Amino acid sequence: MTQETKLSELHEVCAVGDADSLEEMLINGKFERLDYKDPDWGGRAPLHWCCIKGKSDMLQSLLDRGAHPGVRTECGWTPAHYAAESGRTHVLRMLHQYNAPMNRKDLFGDTPCRIAEIYGHKETVEFLKIAETEYRNWRRNAELSSEVDQHDDEDLEWCYRNGVQPDVFVTPEEIEDGTRTVSTVSLSDTTVSSGKPRSFVKSYHYPKPGLLEGKKNLRRSSNTSRKSSISKKKLEQSDKQRKSQNSKDKTAIKVDKNGL
Repeated sequence: MTQETKLSELHEVCAVGDADSLEEMLINGKFERLDYKDPDWGGRAPLHWCCIKGKSDMLQSLLDRGAHPGVRTECGWTPAHYAAESGRTHVLRMLHQYNAPMNRKDLFGDTPCRIAEIYGHKETVEFLKIAETEYRNWRRNAELSSEVDQHDDEDLEWCYRNGVQPDVFVTPEEIEDGTRTVSTVSLSDTTVSSGKPRSFVKSYHYPKPGLLEGKKNLRRSSNTSRKSSISKKKLEQSDKQRKSQNSKDKTAIKVDKNGL
């Protein structure tokens, strides 16, 4: 059985919400790419299916084994978007406990909170309004204290492919100055202490080698390579335009001579 076949079965198990089968597969199988986006399932990863089905226990099992909480589909939906769509507030609480991103915008500019508003899930909307602020504060503090790496909870591969700028919570100047800003916002049933992560100290839930190989090098060179690529395309387009214009000019000259 190939790794791709195993991954396809993993998607199926999550899609039907079979927690026992998922646990058995995770114990017996080796899934190095839990965030694999199966094209046969619309680019959804197992985490997306767990949120759709409202299975917070399955969600936790995947997150504990290193699944990326900010993985995106082709249109940019994170697990939080799917939980918000169905009003799965209990799933959002689980994601929030793992410091998953609560405020990501999809390709149409919609956040999970906006999706919840569209579908009329008032309780979910109220939760997300507070969770967004809490997430931003925690993220900022965690990056300032070097507990996590910048953008390590973002699907950078998706961002680069779609030309989306990842969210920035701390400026390079602030990091150099060693600025420390601790803000806390408490949900009614969730306590956050001075920007400390709830369930882990170091960020170990994020992309593993193989999913985003050379992530750090990619992050450093992304702006340079993108600018270089854009410049190259502009030069190629400019050359084509000049050749096309020259061809038109020559044709016009021939017509004028024939007319004379």
